[in-house]
Parts: sequence; structure tokens; C-alpha cells
Amino acid sequence: MYSIPYSHISGSFVILIPQQDHKNMQLIAITKQIITRSSIFLALMGICVAGCQVATDLIDLVGSPQPGPQRQTDQLPAWSSITLRSLPEANKHSGPVLSAVENPGAPGQVVSIGADGSILGWDLKSYSGHRLASLPTPVSIAALGETKPLLASYNSDGISITCINSCHRSWKLSRLKIRPTALTFQGGDSALLIAGADGRVYRWRFMDEDKATTVLEQEKLLERYVAHQNIVSAVASHPFGRAFFTGDWNGTLFGWLPYTADVHGGAYDRNLFGARFYTDKITFVQALRKPDRGISSMSVSSSGERLGLGSEEGYVEVWEVKGFVQAAREALHSGRVLSVSFDTNGERIASVGRDMMVSVVTLKRDPMFGSAPDTTPWKLVRSTHQRIENAKDVIFLKSGNLLVTTSDGAVAEISDLKTPLPTPVPSIDTADKIQDPDY
Repeated sequence: MYSIPYSHISGSFVILIPQQDHKNMQLIAITKQIITRSSIFLALMGICVAGCQVATDLIDLVGSPQPGPQRQTDQLPAWSSITLRSLPEANKHSGPVLSAVENPGAPGQVVSIGADGSILGWDLKSYSGHRLASLPTPVSIAALGETKPLLASYNSDGISITCINSCHRSWKLSRLKIRPTALTFQGGDSALLIAGADGRVYRWRFMDEDKATTVLEQEKLLERYVAHQNIVSAVASHPFGRAFFTGDWNGTLFGWLPYTADVHGGAYDRNLFGARFYTDKITFVQALRKPDRGISSMSVSSSGERLGLGSEEGYVEVWEVKGFVQAAREALHSGRVLSVSFDTNGERIASVGRDMMVSVVTLKRDPMFGSAPDTTPWKLVRSTHQRIENAKDVIFLKSGNLLVTTSDGAVAEISDLKTPLPTPVPSIDTADKIQDPDY
């Protein structure tokens, strides 16, 4: 057994390793993994702690990790243009729209999944809908891939993932005996984030399921992230796969570093709880957020610089990922905020509430920041605020227009987002009196 002497110097530490002793190289790699595990995420958040420089020095000493084998997700085709006119026409879903995404391979095409299990493609130029496919049973929660044509859905049989265009692969997760509250793809659509009603967050690396030959290997592909003390209500992935974010009914907000962010994929993490999850290291950062009734929706800008969230009390918030600090906060809705979405520049954020009001605001510098209490660096200046019947979800399109989905199965596009409408915004006192059946 080899030991590593250390000494404390001005609050930091130095690790002394003989450069010519090749017997210690494996121990060096393990030590590097332990130190860089926490510093990677803190560096992403704009924070450096004692050991950041040491972690860099160790990487220089041992060498940067070599790229591993190509992920199986890269073998799947990316979203491509769909010939919609050759498919049966469909005006709407027969139930609520659960998820929608603009086809990155063909801007102007949108794919949506409804609670009835129907998968529809929409041509926004001709305003026509077409049926792509249908799931055999209705679903209650669903998510669509951002880069790959993948659909994740949940029903009483478990969680399923299906390729819905140009491929015929599928995956099934039936061993997870919890009720999911939200689903979203992560890591270039190579993994699925599952928010659980048990207060845990699960990350299913479904692309590696074919490689698992033992129960233990299979179990490690379903990672557990434990920190929340209440039902996890929202989850969002950073677009670069370096982190993800979760919120719960207590209003607690966390930023997470996946286990696979280190070069060894968590293989040397100490397991305190059997096969259920395999790390005792702190892999999250908790935001300094004022407590409220909870976080109901969440989204990350395409640049990865900002996190937007909606609350149960009608607030829309913007957080800077670097430093994990709140940048703006305004009460825009009466009751729960159902959905938030950034435009491609990350300068506007759209939201829809249970009050069926669709709001678009622009980030403007607050001149009072730093000179008045309780001010934030940015203000949310409203550019439009209008009622759309049964509005449920909002998505900014690449064109700058806004896509709105509804609880009765329809999809609508809004192009005029610059003219303010005279609809009054309720005060926070009014929002507090909203009768929410979920509470």
C-alpha cells in the first residue's frame, strides 16, 4: 500500500508524488479523480476551492484523459427533415400535449407527443399536422430528444424510450418502482434524467444497457442522486452535458455534477449503500434561493449561461449558471408557472401559467442594482402578455417566434411578441390567494 504525504499551506494543500515512481501511477490517477471530481463542477459554476490548482497540476503530471470509445448514441441518426405530406393528416392530439420540440434538422418542423400516445409532426409554414406514429397505450409523462429523434414516455408499465424517425431502437426501464414527476434527456441524448416522487433524481444511461453483462453493471447504469427532502418537481439538463439542475416542492434548487464527469466514470467511488447508488461524495451545489411554495418548471438557455425557472407562486426567475446566482425575479403569473423557455440568444424568456397567460420578457440591466436592497442585476421587462385558452407549454423557435401547446391537444405559433398588451399582471398578494388543488 502506498501513501501520499501532504501538508497544509495557507488553506490549500500540496500532494507530493515522486515523478519517476511508476508504481504510484495508478494511485495518482485515483487521487486526481478524487480531487478533480469536486473542482470540475465548482469551476463550471465560477467557484474555485483549495485544490483547484493542484487538480490542474495533477492533470499536467499524469496527462489529460484519452478520449474513450464512441458512445452508441453517436451511431443513432440526428433529427432530419421529415416528409410530412406523405403522412396522414391530423389536426390535434385527443389529449394534452406533453412535450414538443422543433426539429433541429428542419427548422419550421415541430414534433409533439400527446397523452393519448399520438406522435404528430407539424409544418409551421403550411400550418398542417400529420401523424408520425402512435404508442400502443396512453402516457402520463413524456420528453423528446433535443439532438436525436428519441421519445421517452412513462405509463403504468414503466419508462420506455423509442427512436421515432430513421431508426428502430427501443429501451425499457421497468425495475424502477417509483412515480416519475418529470423526464428530460441529458448528455447529448445519451441518458435520461428522471425526477422522482420519492425525492431522488435518477439518471438512466440507457445507451450502455447493451454492454451490461451482470446485474451490478446494469444497476450502475441507473444512477441515484440524493439530496432533496421533498418531491422533485422539475429537472433541466445543461446543453453541454456537464451538469444538470433540479428543483422540488420546497423551492430548493440544486446544480449537479454527473458521476460520469470524472475520467473513471465513478468506478473508484466508495459505495456505502450497496448497489442502490455508489458514491458518498458531494456532487451538488445548492442555490441560495428564498424559500417559497416550490419550483414548477425549469429550462436552460442554449448557450448554457442561464437557467430559467417558474415557481408555484407565479414568479419567473433567471439564474446565471456561472457562480449559480440569481440574476432576475419577477411575479408574472397568478399561480403556478407551467413552462419557461429562452430564445436562442438567452435575452428573452417566455412563460405560461395556470392562469393561461403567455408572457414574454426581456432581460434589461437594472440601474439600481448595488445601490438599493433586494435588487438583482437584471430586470424582466415585459414585451407581451396575452391569454391563450388552455395554454400549457411554451417553446422559443429558431425564427424567434413562440410555439404554444395546449392542454386540449393543439399547437399554435405566435409571431407578434413586441407589442405589449394591456392585460394586468396580478400582484403577489393576489397570487398568494390562488386556490391550488395540488396543495
